[in-house]
Amino acid sequence: MGRRIATEFETIRLTLGGAEVESLLKRLREANIPLYEHVLKNGDVEVGYSALHNAFYLRLIQERYAADEGGERYGSGEDGREPHASVQATTRFRAVGAGQFTDPEVAEVIRRIIAEFRGEALMKRVYRGFSVLYTYVEGRVVRIVERTSYGERVIYERAESGRVTFDPSSEDLSLAAEVALLKAEIDRLLDVRNAANPSDIPAVDAALKALARRLMALEG
Repeated sequence: MGRRIATEFETIRLTLGGAEVESLLKRLREANIPLYEHVLKNGDVEVGYSALHNAFYLRLIQERYAADEGGERYGSGEDGREPHASVQATTRFRAVGAGQFTDPEVAEVIRRIIAEFRGEALMKRVYRGFSVLYTYVEGRVVRIVERTSYGERVIYERAESGRVTFDPSSEDLSLAAEVALLKAEIDRLLDVRNAANPSDIPAVDAALKALARRLMALEG
């Protein structure tokens, strides 16, 4: 398989509670990423990292809203209403950012964070002569596109209905794209397994084992 030249996160979007922000920063620190961190006067937080051919940033934008006992949300003074005694103020953070890495280990840390915190992202893995683009929604891969000098081809797509378009048949499918395809299908089957009846789990496990063997052969 072609050597990966770089991994680019063209967009990163996360929605985090206060405790999740601390968990996110802890994960980055534990990965030995030399972060810079700035807390701005309005409470927003900027974190980032910059080294030779490796850089990313996240702007954690503080948002306050109120929720009553029925779960209805509204901002302070919205619609001219005064908050009721039962309303509690809540703070969350909207994280937006981007990054580019030649270090695959650091890139993997960011990818896992997107999955763990159910984020949205457009990730591009760059190889010599082609690239593979992944679209993440709620931490899951929903679309994979292979891009070459001849154009783009969708090789995996997961619709909101759960219907999956899975196209491993083309003879000219690059090994990198096939690996991406196999990993996405493994993720999908793991979701199926979590929701399956006990009687259906052996069949799902057999399919997972077959995909895992194929993946090991390609990456070996």
